[in-house]
Amino acid sequence: MKKILKKAPLVHTVIHLEISRCPALKLSDPQIEDAIQSRMIDLGFQDYIRSEHRVLEISAQFNPGNQTASPKELITPRRVFRSASQRELVEVSENAIILKTANYSTFEELKDEYFDILTAFLEVVDQTKKVLIKRIGLRYVDVIAPAPGSKLSDYIQEGMLPARLGMLPGARKLQGLMMSRSQTALGSEMTVGFEEIPPQEGQVRKVLPNNLLEPDNNCTLKIAGQTWWAHMDADTYGILDIDHVHFFQDNPAMSLELVKEKLSSLYNATSNVFWSSITATAKREWGETQIEEDKKNDMVVRTTSTNQ
Repeated sequence: MKKILKKAPLVHTVIHLEISRCPALKLSDPQIEDAIQSRMIDLGFQDYIRSEHRVLEISAQFNPGNQTASPKELITPRRVFRSASQRELVEVSENAIILKTANYSTFEELKDEYFDILTAFLEVVDQTKKVLIKRIGLRYVDVIAPAPGSKLSDYIQEGMLPARLGMLPGARKLQGLMMSRSQTALGSEMTVGFEEIPPQEGQVRKVLPNNLLEPDNNCTLKIAGQTWWAHMDADTYGILDIDHVHFFQDNPAMSLELVKEKLSSLYNATSNVFWSSITATAKREWGETQIEEDKKNDMVVRTTSTNQ
C-alpha cells in the first residue's frame, strides 16, 4: 500500500544531476542543438531558451592595500527547454542536467520523465556517455498555508517550527527560519529548512526559498496556488524545503541504473521526513489515503492526487 495526499501542498520539485564537464552540452554545435531540441519537443518541452547562469565569486585573499579583491562574475551558458504550460522545464549546462516541475503527480512518474530526458541526451550527445557522475539531488518545496480558522501549528509538528518569543507579550513574528543538515547515509546529506512568513494583506505571496528564485524572467515556471491562499486569517504560513543529495565519492562513469538507484533511495528518506513533519490535521484536510501500488496510476488520473 502507498500513502498519497489528494490535495498536497507541494509546489516545486527538482532533480539535479551534476556531472564532470561536458563541453558538448553547451549545445554550440548546430546539429546537436537541433537534434536535442527535436527530442525535447517530443518529450513535451516545446519552448527553447538560450540563457546564462551568473554567480559572483568573492576571493578571500587580500591585496597589498589590505583591500579585498573585487567580486568576479562567473557566467555559465545554459539551455532551457520549457513545457507549453510553463510548469516544467529542463535546464542543461556543461556540468548539469536538471528537471524542475510545478506539475508533480507521483515520484514514479517524475523519475520516469527524468530518465526519458537523460536517455535523450545520452543518445544524442555522445560525450555524455563518457562523463563522470558527481552528485544527484532531489528537492521538494511545500507551501503550508493554514485554512481559514486554523494556524500553522495545526499542520506542522512543533519540532519543525522556528522559535517563538512567547515570553514577550504583543511580539509580532516578522520571519522565522529553521534549518537542519544531516548525514542520512554514506555520501548522502539532507538539508531541511522551514521558513515562517506572515501573509501580505491576507495572501500568500512568497512560495519558494530565495535560492530557488529564477533570475531570468524568460525561464520562470508558473505555480498554481490554492484557493485559500488568497484569504488567509492565520498570522503566518510556512515553506517546507527538503533537499536530499548524494555525493558520489568515487566519481563513477555515467550509469543510468546507478543514478536510478540513488535517486530512489533519496526519495524514500525524503518521503519519510515529509510524512513525519505534518500533523494528523494536515493529513485529514489534505486527503490522506492509501492505494495499492498497481492502482496508483489510475488514481492519479482520476483524482490528480500527489504523493511525497
